[in-house]
Amino acid sequence: MSLLVKNKIDFINETCVREDYEKHPFRLHQWDQCNTIVRSWIMSSVAKELRQGIVFSSNTKKVWEALKNRFDKDEFESIISFPGCDCKKSKTFVEFLHTQKLVKFLMGLNETYAPQRSQILIMHPIPSLNQAYSMLIQEESQRMSSGLDELETHI
Repeated sequence: MSLLVKNKIDFINETCVREDYEKHPFRLHQWDQCNTIVRSWIMSSVAKELRQGIVFSSNTKKVWEALKNRFDKDEFESIISFPGCDCKKSKTFVEFLHTQKLVKFLMGLNETYAPQRSQILIMHPIPSLNQAYSMLIQEESQRMSSGLDELETHI
């Protein structure tokens, strides 16, 4: 929305491209400045972990496309309906897909959650993604409350 309001949407939809300004040094300089501003807006809007993969790109359109491809894929995966029939192969496949999503989620956690990740992965039956998320939220809230308790004892 900011890009549209600030008249910079053309930098990501490729209607304003660097090649159009290469013959005019001053206008090219202006284009480079605007491109850098738009890239910085995008960079400041994404999580730190995502910035590492896009920080060295000089083209706003490429940065936008990289993010779009990543998140479109994740959205696509979240709306796919699993094949549904009562056959054993279908149930096994659905269980596999659920496990795969759980593992992908757990591997995306930072190392402070390594013990919880290991604990969840050895559970039998393996919990659902929602159950694992709830376990992690509970762990995080316990960490926060114990941190507050420690802070109060030191005061």
